[in-house]
Amino acid sequence: DAEKWMANVINTIDSTPAGTESEQVVSESIKSAKEKKYSKSNPYDAEVLTNINLNGRGSDKETRHIELLLDNFGEEYEPGDCVVVLPQNDPAIVDLLISTLGWSPETQVLINEDGDTLNLEEALTSHFEITKLTKPLIENAAIFFDNEELSEKIQDKEWIQNYVEGRDLIDLLNDFATTELQPENLHQLLRKLPPREYSISSSYKATPDEVHITVGAVRYQAHGRERS
Repeated sequence: DAEKWMANVINTIDSTPAGTESEQVVSESIKSAKEKKYSKSNPYDAEVLTNINLNGRGSDKETRHIELLLDNFGEEYEPGDCVVVLPQNDPAIVDLLISTLGWSPETQVLINEDGDTLNLEEALTSHFEITKLTKPLIENAAIFFDNEELSEKIQDKEWIQNYVEGRDLIDLLNDFATTELQPENLHQLLRKLPPREYSISSSYKATPDEVHITVGAVRYQAHGRERS
């Protein structure tokens, strides 16, 4: 569901204007906020307080109102500022992908060229993008899969454009079987899971310890599987 899909970590754009007062007169609370500056490498761990569907029963749309707790966050925001969410992939999709790969969830995999590693389950959950195919991914797959049919298919740019629509890595592995892909090659095949930005719909003055966002969930069926 959307709550699983939401990451447990967020950070917000710092909307506090630069002051002209000297450090001696800056309040202790502002000092504390600056010391706790959050970023992608130092994200704020936010609790999901509310996650409700705003659409009525029978609606073909799913618009979710989500409230996040910012207890002791230390920074103000304005409506229209952005929350940057570090997402995680659906555990069910991760499990299916691991099964398709035929590797152990505890297998250590490289996640970058610096030699950093995570176990496979963690890497597929929070580090790699696994739900979208791109032209570079398809072309790299032809190299690492060593699949003759795929190598022939990628010569047709129109085929690539049509194939990536609505498919993911699981589809690619099922359609073009390989025993050649190795854990150490995964970071060369997959891109890093990108953060997502959502506009804040709440007021800091009304709810200083919370931030509210509205998210449109997209769910559909394609190529024999439910997608979101």
